[in-house]
Amino acid sequence: MSQPTNNFKDKNVSAAVFEKQAEGRNGTFTSKSIALQTGYKNKDGDWINRTLTIVSNDLDKVINVLTQAKEVM
Repeated sequence: MSQPTNNFKDKNVSAAVFEKQAEGRNGTFTSKSIALQTGYKNKDGDWINRTLTIVSNDLDKVINVLTQAKEVM
């Protein structure tokens, strides 16, 4: 996997931004995504990591849905 262009972290939550060149109908373009990772220790004390990859076209939708979910928590 390629190296991230940027990294952000707040305690046990991190985000890494990735870019890669891709071929499309209209030629080469830069595809961007975010790998969102959170971790926690299970009852045995082992670290469990979960990663969700979000492509740039979905980022605003993800922020919108998470904002709505936060409002009811």
